[in-house]
Amino acid sequence: MKNKLTALIGTVALMAAMLPVNVTAYWTDGYEVLLNGNSIGIVEYENEVSSMLAVVNYQLVSAYDEEAVIEPEIQLRAKLVSSEKLLDKNTLHDEIASVSDKMVEAVRITVDGAESVAVSDMETAESAVNMVIDSYTVEGSKAVVVELVGFVDQMVPEAEIRTAEEAAEHIITEKLITVSSEVAEEDIKEFTPEPTEYEDENVYAGVRVTTDKGTAGQIKVVTVKSYVNGELMATATEETVIDEGVPAKIAIGTKPRPSGIGTGSFIMPTKGRLTSSYGRRWGRMHNGLDIAAAAGTPIYASDDGVVICAEYSNSFGNLIKIDHGNGFETYYAHNSEILVSYNEPVKKGQIIAQMGSTGRSTGPHCHFEIHYNGQVQNPMDYLK
Repeated sequence: MKNKLTALIGTVALMAAMLPVNVTAYWTDGYEVLLNGNSIGIVEYENEVSSMLAVVNYQLVSAYDEEAVIEPEIQLRAKLVSSEKLLDKNTLHDEIASVSDKMVEAVRITVDGAESVAVSDMETAESAVNMVIDSYTVEGSKAVVVELVGFVDQMVPEAEIRTAEEAAEHIITEKLITVSSEVAEEDIKEFTPEPTEYEDENVYAGVRVTTDKGTAGQIKVVTVKSYVNGELMATATEETVIDEGVPAKIAIGTKPRPSGIGTGSFIMPTKGRLTSSYGRRWGRMHNGLDIAAAAGTPIYASDDGVVICAEYSNSFGNLIKIDHGNGFETYYAHNSEILVSYNEPVKKGQIIAQMGSTGRSTGPHCHFEIHYNGQVQNPMDYLK
C-alpha cells in the first residue's frame, strides 16, 4: 500500500512539473465586471469601474451636456484571477464608453504619454503631426521632435473629433510639440596671406615695391544654425583653411636715395570724398582713385619728384605727371588750373594744381594714378 501511495504522489508531482508556468503572472483577488448584464472582463479593485464611469461621463458632459450622461447597470463578482487577465485602463474606458451612442472609435494623439487632441483615424493623426512638424521646419533642415509622440485607439465623444488641420492648429496653439532643426550653410571665402618682406639694395631707401602679388588663400566657412519651433536659437561657425595661398613679396629699399628722388611713400593728393576706387567700373578698368571736392580745392604732389607733363590731355583734361625717379610716376587729372611747369622739381605736399572738371568728367574731382615701371598700380597699396 505504501509503495502505491508513493507512486501516486510521484505521478502528481510529475504532472505538475509538466504544466506551463508564467513567471510574470500572479494570482490575486479581483472582480468580474458585468456591464448591462454582459461580462467585459476583470478588474483588481472595486472602485476602478465607478472611477472610469465618472471619467467617461465627464467627457460626455464636457462635449455635450448633462443629458449625455450614461447610467449603465454594473455588477461585480469577486474572483481569484491571474494578473495577466486584468483589464487595462484603456480597454475598461472603451467598454464603458461604448454604452453611449455619442462615443465613437478614434485615435488620440499623445505627447510624452499625456493625451491631447482626438482625430478619426491613424492616417489623420499622422497627417496632423506632420503638419505641425512642417510648420516648424526650416527649409533645408532635418527636423526632430523632442517629445515622444504616440497614438492611442480610444473611444471619445464624437464632438471632440478634429480634422487634421484643426488638430495641428491645437497642438501648435497649446505648444504641445517642440521641433528642433539645424541648417548647415557652407561658404568659401578668400583671404590675403601676410606678405613676405625682404631688403633690396637695388631699390631706394624708403621705397616699398611689390615684386610678386601672390595669390589669395581660401577658407571654408561652415555655419550651423539651430532652430526651435522655427525660431533661430543659436549659430555656430567653424572655419577651415583649404588653400593657404601664396604671400605677396615686398622689396624694402636700402639703396641710398639721392636728392630729388621720391621716397616711395605717398600721401593723398587732395582732401575730399572718395567717389570711385581702383578696379572694374562700368564694364572697363578704372586705373586710379577719384576724389571729389569743390572746384578750386588744392591738389598736392604725392611724393618728391620732377614734373614730366603739365598740359591738357584729351579725356584727362588738364593733366600733371610727376616722375619720382625711382620707377614710380603719379598722374593728377581734370584740374581747373595747373600751378607747375614741365621739368619743375616738386616736393611731397607741394600745391601743384587746383581741382576742376576738365576733360571727360561729371564734376569737380581729382583722378589720381600711381604707376611703377610702366605698370598701373592700386594707389591704396601705397598711400599713407
